[in-house]
Amino acid sequence: MADHKRSGETITLEASLQDVPPEVTEVTFAVQVDSEDQGSQTAPLNDDRRGARWEGYVLPDVAADKEKAILTATVTVGDVAFDLEGPDGEPLQVHIWPATLRVTVQDPAQAPRVGVTLRVTQRIPDTEAPIVQEPSTVEGGGLPEGFTLHPGPLVAIEVLEPDIEQSREETSLRELTLTVLRRVTATLIGPALSQPGGPPERRAQRVNLDTEDEGRDGKGDTITVQVGARGACDEGSLVFVEVTFDSVLGIARTTPLRAVEGLTAIEGAGPGKGTVALDAQGQATFTLKPGIVGGDTCTLRVGGADGAWDETLTLENWRALFYELMAPDGMAGQLPEQATEDGGAARSLPAAVQQRVDAMLAPAFVSYQPSASVLLTPEQHDDPVPAVFPPGYFLGPLAGVRSILSDLHANDDDPNRARFTRKDEVHTALLRLADLVVAPNEVEEMAFVNVTAATGLYERRPGSSALFLPERFDDGSSAVSGASWTAQLDPRPWLQHGAPNQTFTRSGAGAVDGHVFVEAAALGAPRLDLEFAKSPPLIGTRVTALTPTQQEQIRGWVRARLGDMDQQATATLAVQLVGQQQGGDEVSTARRQARLQAVTDALNVAFGALGPAHPGLDGQGQPKQGDLSADGFAFEREDRIRIDLAAGGAAEAAGFAGPPSPATCPVEVFFFLKTHREVTGGNRGGLNLVAVGGHRSVEAVAWSVCHELGHAMGLAPFPGVYEVAPGMPAAHHVDDGGTYYYHPQAIGGEGANGFRVPHQGPHCASGLNPGVRAGQDYTGVAGDCVMYGASTDRPPGVPTRLCDTCRDHLRARALKDIHAAWHGRGEEDR
Repeated sequence: MADHKRSGETITLEASLQDVPPEVTEVTFAVQVDSEDQGSQTAPLNDDRRGARWEGYVLPDVAADKEKAILTATVTVGDVAFDLEGPDGEPLQVHIWPATLRVTVQDPAQAPRVGVTLRVTQRIPDTEAPIVQEPSTVEGGGLPEGFTLHPGPLVAIEVLEPDIEQSREETSLRELTLTVLRRVTATLIGPALSQPGGPPERRAQRVNLDTEDEGRDGKGDTITVQVGARGACDEGSLVFVEVTFDSVLGIARTTPLRAVEGLTAIEGAGPGKGTVALDAQGQATFTLKPGIVGGDTCTLRVGGADGAWDETLTLENWRALFYELMAPDGMAGQLPEQATEDGGAARSLPAAVQQRVDAMLAPAFVSYQPSASVLLTPEQHDDPVPAVFPPGYFLGPLAGVRSILSDLHANDDDPNRARFTRKDEVHTALLRLADLVVAPNEVEEMAFVNVTAATGLYERRPGSSALFLPERFDDGSSAVSGASWTAQLDPRPWLQHGAPNQTFTRSGAGAVDGHVFVEAAALGAPRLDLEFAKSPPLIGTRVTALTPTQQEQIRGWVRARLGDMDQQATATLAVQLVGQQQGGDEVSTARRQARLQAVTDALNVAFGALGPAHPGLDGQGQPKQGDLSADGFAFEREDRIRIDLAAGGAAEAAGFAGPPSPATCPVEVFFFLKTHREVTGGNRGGLNLVAVGGHRSVEAVAWSVCHELGHAMGLAPFPGVYEVAPGMPAAHHVDDGGTYYYHPQAIGGEGANGFRVPHQGPHCASGLNPGVRAGQDYTGVAGDCVMYGASTDRPPGVPTRLCDTCRDHLRARALKDIHAAWHGRGEEDR
């Protein structure tokens, strides 16, 4: 077995001899190192002539280009030379290893580095067992005397913390120059922690906004991260970086990407992990792309060594949207001032409403805050409140203040309309508050009412949302059109032949007990049979009074006979009553006479009612009628219209309007009416209108704000109307297992392929039970999502929210432009 020594060590060569000739008194040792002679030495035999020794042989240095050297030796006895043997009887072999390793330590500028700690690891020869030396600290820029080595192979030279080896240069196997970088304490320069070196932080990154500082201002979907060192560093010192992404939806939006770029990969490390080298100013940058999905996070860790993180920052994706508020100055007390992005201040929604809006939008990681505001003076109100509303209908009776009435079709060209300062800002909605928001109904409704005096009322039906407002419409038309009046009388065309003359005769011929027959033989008229029933039924005496049905039969018979007279151009009518007049005792005879008289009286009443002329009939016996001008309609309240016949040019009708009588009759007024409907809000061209009047609850106002904003954000994603965000599964309508429905105006009351009524546009049916959802009309039912069609259908006290499906679709939206027409938006903006 070989013996292992270091250069410079002293060894003794010893030979064992036998049968040495008597004349030999000494032997010669010769040494070879790597087969090259390294000198010889003569040594005397020892006293027993069985051996000789060469003491104090100093092992030579190992050549600079060799890991080790191998020493062998021979011994010459007289004229005979043989290999020197080792203790194991084999030829002697000594492995000579370097005794020292000289190391120079420098910085990247080749100046000496001090305070660097090095560690040398060797291996025990002929085994895998390591020899780990105690660390040594470099003083004065290096170890000129070198590391003292053990005899054996060199495994590694390590630079220990806090420094990092950048490069090494071997001038020989005995000399090594290390360029060593300081290990830094890493810090985030931008985006920076609020407390550098402090605990991990979490903050919002509003990824849909344009950044003014390469994403380091909390805006934008691309961040140029800037890192550096707290304390001393070298040019080239490394900052270790680890970025991990977490997704709430598990979708991979390709527009924009989630990525980290500009890192030097660490061998064997996963994606998102690497290093950056600091420049001469002690800084470095790389690019981080957090994506666009709301709620997704990226966690950024930086440190001076892999796994030893000095600072941690988690960015959570939010989307920020803004509103510019327009409201009448009378609302100022309800609209608190709030700081804006640019350091200014603006009026916000009422505090309770803003809190509710925040709560509804937060699950989708959307914020909605004011950016500017305009308080309108009374002179700037482009829609002053009509006088049809009772006191207290609006915010309250404020002296000298008019509340505003907003119309979804307000004229943008009105010179008095106050202008917003950032109307074209793609992240900003124009939010206009009012005591009342109304929208004109799309079609004219037929309306009619009977009036029984010169003036009358037309009132809103109970439960109707229609409002009667004297407002202009986009087409310039009036609220009332096509008005007419008609006297409510039966036609009497026979009157053109004069008042009818009728005679009554009685006959007992062919009489039947309990019956009275009415005949008009000259006209060939059918016989009227009036039977008087027994009281009580079946047994007892017959009644003497006519029933209401029989009285109506008589009126109908008389009306028909008057018509016959008109056709035969005669004014005389002979009527014969056939019935028993006498018989039995005196009481029975009296009852028979009473029955005949009852029929006679009823005939006289019928002729009297139908025969004489009436002021509501014209010369042809037809009910009078005529037109009524719009001047006859006064909008008295939002739910009441006063109709004045005389003011509308119908003075004649005003003269005979009244209850049914020979001189008066009801007058029916018929007209077409365009009504307004009261709504909590609306959206048109980026302008959101929201009612905040005293009769609107906080929940209803917040619902309206979020609902109209939801449409601008791309809710609800009904197939073919609003496309889903990239990476999201397809949206399905209610007839395809989904939650979305759509009401195009043209379908009327029909529904199929997800089409439902009412609530025009795409909406969400979340919360409707399967039976209701399958129905074709959702009027009067309530969903549980803020994107359901109408807040008025919600049960009182039930809070609104974004359903899970709408919430997830909204999380996936880019929301970079909420003004652009949906089908004009690029994929990155969806």
